[in-house]
Amino acid sequence: MLSSLGFRTTDTLIALCGTATGLRSFSLKMVPELQDGNLAKFVRTAVNSHKNLRTLRIESYDLGLATCEALACTLKQSQTLKALRLSLCPSMDDVLPLIKALQSPRAGLEELVFHVDYLSERLGDRKHFLNCTAEMLRTNYTLKCIRGISWGATHTIIPFYLQLNHVGRARLLGSDTAQPKDWIDTLIANRHDTRVVHYLLLSNPTICTSSIFAA
Repeated sequence: MLSSLGFRTTDTLIALCGTATGLRSFSLKMVPELQDGNLAKFVRTAVNSHKNLRTLRIESYDLGLATCEALACTLKQSQTLKALRLSLCPSMDDVLPLIKALQSPRAGLEELVFHVDYLSERLGDRKHFLNCTAEMLRTNYTLKCIRGISWGATHTIIPFYLQLNHVGRARLLGSDTAQPKDWIDTLIANRHDTRVVHYLLLSNPTICTSSIFAA
């Protein structure tokens, strides 16, 4: 973890990040030397220098649009980063590039965490943000956890999509190697959840004619 340790220049912090080796988890906490633009540069350095980085946590009052756009580029390119945790998050407009970057069946991120209270205060158009999140999850098959956001009764599709990703939507719909048996096994494992069964049958109606299913 890097915190405010009295570094005199931004370049020193970025160089330190670049020279560290074998990082799988990285936490950046309250480093006043890194304002939004430099924080974005720091993010790019951290991810590009550490191809096996799996968890990235950033806590900074200066986390803004530039940093979120850098993170969005990272999410589009990285298949290894699995958890992104942002404390003291920016406004809704700043966060949206992150949400849009995840709109892919092959996005690698599995966990997205926001600081609850701060984000709740800063989201101006909450409904629009939740609509964008729901649309992202419609085609994102890997994200299994979003914390720090309350979607309420009007956006129950969000936890349902997350549930489908836990069930294995990426394995069935995001891969060309899924076999009829994979579909049948998933249907059987979730036979008591009619919403999941209904979704899977709509996604692949031909499974009803499978010889395995008929047997």
